[in-house]
Amino acid sequence: MDRTGAGALFSAIKFDHEDEEVSSVEMLETGDHIVLSTWMLHPRCHAIIVEKDSADDRMKVIRFTYSNGVVEEWLPFEPPVYKVRQYYTGDDKIALGDHFKANEVVRRAKSKVGNKELVYSISDNNCKTFARWCKTGIRPSSVKGYD
Repeated sequence: MDRTGAGALFSAIKFDHEDEEVSSVEMLETGDHIVLSTWMLHPRCHAIIVEKDSADDRMKVIRFTYSNGVVEEWLPFEPPVYKVRQYYTGDDKIALGDHFKANEVVRRAKSKVGNKELVYSISDNNCKTFARWCKTGIRPSSVKGYD
């Protein structure tokens, strides 16, 4: 199934979240933490925006994948795409302003591309925890490779 099919499934599933739906690549900014659908078995892939190409309707992202680790790649902009607007640590909500500036978010993400110390774990070290660490500095305490 291509990304479009996964996107249709992603759209049909209702998630309880406070993320902002993005309708065009122009709405994205460098350093944004986004959620997109990359394939049917992974309907909520988290990534950091590095840059956008409005002319070709695509975005360069850095994301943590199970098979290839942290990668930087161009992806087509295919809704649904969401900007993450809130972060939680336990019961505490982190305010939108309590995160790094865009250039620092991207620097942090780029620093882990190709890093072999980070091992993907669906339960505690995945694309969501990676993107949250890039944006806020919050990381799983038991995971190595973020220092």
